[in-house]
Formats: sequence, C-alpha cells, structure tokens
Amino acid sequence: MLGFFFILIALLSVGCDQFQQMKAQRPPALKIERVVRCNKYKTCIVVFANGTRGLMTSPKEGEYGCRSISHYSYIRCDGP
Repeated sequence: MLGFFFILIALLSVGCDQFQQMKAQRPPALKIERVVRCNKYKTCIVVFANGTRGLMTSPKEGEYGCRSISHYSYIRCDGP
C-alpha cells in the first residue's frame, strides 16, 4: 500500500507538468499611421503601417495597437 502511495505521488508530480499553461505570446504590434474617423464614444477607425484597418478607443498616430478579442478591434500595446 505504501508503494502505491509513492507511485501515485511520483505520477502526480510528473503529470502536473502536463497541465502547466504555456506562456501566452502577444500578437505583433502594429503602428498607427492614420486615424480616419471617430464616433461619440471615441472609438476610431485607424489605418496601420501595413495597410490594414481596425478599431481602437482614443488612438493617436504613432502609437501601437495589438489585436484584441475580435479580429477588428485593437488595444494599445508597446511597440516592437
């Protein structure tokens, strides 16, 4: 019985490594080239340096945006 207990502890200690979360990597930052237009809630259409467009809240040209929960919205983030 004691041997089974030690085997169980050994398996749990090795098995826990399988459940560790991998480090989430942030999507690459995109530099804002132009703020096109904004609504009354300060959500704006922005054009990034690579030519894509997205939505950001209170953006400024020259800032960086990283993809948010949706494909179209971005949040502020540090540059590359």
